[in-house]
Amino acid sequence: MFDDEPAIEIVGCGHVLTGSEMRIVDSADRELAERRVGRIEFRGTSAACGYYRNPAQTARLMRGGWLDTGDLGYLCDGELFIIGRVKDMIIRGGRHFFPSELEDTIGRLPGMRPGGVAVCGRPEPSSGTERLVILVEADDVDAGARSRLLTEINAATVALLGAPAEDIRFVAPHSILKTASGKIRHAATLDLLLSNDGRLPARATWRQILDITVASGNHSRSGARDGLRRLRMARIAGASSP
Repeated sequence: MFDDEPAIEIVGCGHVLTGSEMRIVDSADRELAERRVGRIEFRGTSAACGYYRNPAQTARLMRGGWLDTGDLGYLCDGELFIIGRVKDMIIRGGRHFFPSELEDTIGRLPGMRPGGVAVCGRPEPSSGTERLVILVEADDVDAGARSRLLTEINAATVALLGAPAEDIRFVAPHSILKTASGKIRHAATLDLLLSNDGRLPARATWRQILDITVASGNHSRSGARDGLRRLRMARIAGASSP
């Protein structure tokens, strides 16, 4: 990479623990050298054994004793750096990129809610590429603010990808689906948008607490209290629940 090219900072995840193994492989399952991006595979005593009563899914998950994490990353001096989820990668005009590359830039624009933007790729089989869909939790701002945001979002998209987004939509606060830890569920959010006439409904607080409680596996009263606590923490951090 040249000094004048834009770069993103990636935080290292540390080294593999004793008793476990990790490797980076390409699409042909060949192990890659350090600083080469590929799929992250793992094996060891803490690795999952597979899907419960689902041998077909397990076969896709496990290959030769190695667990396919579904993540892309690379190693540097033995330390792991995660780039993103394989299924979240967007292909547009022959370029591969991850949503976070654009989400981070848009998220720093004035007036943006922390964690309030999701970048999704909608496949277009006829062209072999993906339609860029940007969801912004700002449907409550006035027309002037919307116009400014549209201009700035398009400028950021052109700067990164060379062309504006095909579809920018303002959605309700706390409507972008996320995990209990605040990670955006891109595929689920896009599916909900497409199945709901292009809208993302705001999720009621009770439903957000219920989702977190069910996901935790603790269905007791204490689980609900924990769900409420985690929801409050997520909102403080600017992230909605699933």
